[in-house]
Amino acid sequence: MADFYFIFETTDSDSEYERVAAHKLLLATGSDVFRAMFNGSWKEQYETKITDASADEFKQFLQFFYINTVEITMDSIAKVMYLGDKYNVPNCLSVCEKFVIDLITDDNVSWAYEIGIAINQDKLKKYCETIIGLNTKAVLTSDSFLVCTQNTLGRILSMKHLSCTEAELFESCMRWVKVSSGQDDLTKEIVQTELGSLFDELPFGSMSLDEFSALDPLYGNLFTFDEYREVIRMIASKELKPTKFNGNHQKRYDEMIPSFEGDSVQFNRLISKYGSSKPYYIQNIETTTFSTNEPIFLVAFECSKVFTKYSNYEDGIDSTDKLSTDIKIVTLPGPTDSSKEIVLYEGTGVLEVGKRAKILLNKPILIRSGLIHEIRMNQSPPDSSYTSALLKTEVQVQSDVKIQFHGDPFDGDTDVARGLILGFEFHRI
Repeated sequence: MADFYFIFETTDSDSEYERVAAHKLLLATGSDVFRAMFNGSWKEQYETKITDASADEFKQFLQFFYINTVEITMDSIAKVMYLGDKYNVPNCLSVCEKFVIDLITDDNVSWAYEIGIAINQDKLKKYCETIIGLNTKAVLTSDSFLVCTQNTLGRILSMKHLSCTEAELFESCMRWVKVSSGQDDLTKEIVQTELGSLFDELPFGSMSLDEFSALDPLYGNLFTFDEYREVIRMIASKELKPTKFNGNHQKRYDEMIPSFEGDSVQFNRLISKYGSSKPYYIQNIETTTFSTNEPIFLVAFECSKVFTKYSNYEDGIDSTDKLSTDIKIVTLPGPTDSSKEIVLYEGTGVLEVGKRAKILLNKPILIRSGLIHEIRMNQSPPDSSYTSALLKTEVQVQSDVKIQFHGDPFDGDTDVARGLILGFEFHRI
């Protein structure tokens, strides 16, 4: 009962065109753009030719008008989001945005950032900027960075938070120029052609003299004598107002932590403030395995009070007793994934007898939705060190974030979990 058709050119030898059937009522209900077209320029038409998407891409887009569960591929997601924006289908954009966010890694974040910029999706852009700021060195060596557009490169260069040195940023830009130009031997003309005005925005003024001098053997030919002299003067004097280059001396790229809007979110998994009479003895290696249905940036976690049994009395507390612990946070491979676990964080912390211990990470780490993550704590506790906390295996945080804990030891035959970590602190974009 289709009453409208979208026409696409095809390379199929049996047919020059492919017709995709649709229904005006459904399309007009889900899109004010389609509704206006069916009442305007398409009013007397029963078909139209589409030239800015393939038939397969358009079919994936049309799913949002017909079914609740859609199937999208990585290859088509950018085009589907483009169509959702063009025809103003908010549900399409929100679903696709979540799809992209759930797939973001250091290796593909530049690709995702490019989509966010092109479609002007604020949440996706902020999410990508946070990851780029936290893991800049890994991002700058990724394949998706090397093939990003000049516009995307410019947006990265203008970011306030990049955790790499100015020299590392410059060299990454030169690698980008080599890929963009297809030339290994760079000349001033090649760099100017590929970077344009971005070359003048590179952070020469905030480099040290040693950093800039180290670049000279490979890249000295990219500067005229006057430009070279201006860079040296910029480095030597913060008062100099350069005629060509960006004179900003602020070190934006020195392991800076991105700022998050709003307060952090905290939760604990305690069942009650009263502990168990049955002690949970702390192991040399404690693990807390968990997953979340929404991506979060973990900034800290909290550990239960640690108690020690003494010879003359129980629960004797000496607040000066401290226990150091080595911390590793990893992403575990899936049951059908042959890859190795991914180390997200390594650091140290301190547990205190009789007190809850808050372990602050030196930078936020991305906890991706749908994947299993694990916090490992390695320590040498005194004999019979224990906690009494009774813990939940699942916690609903806010209205849409659910944290699920896996593989905890249990209190007897009950579903009450035991362990050392009782809560998280995290940020959302």
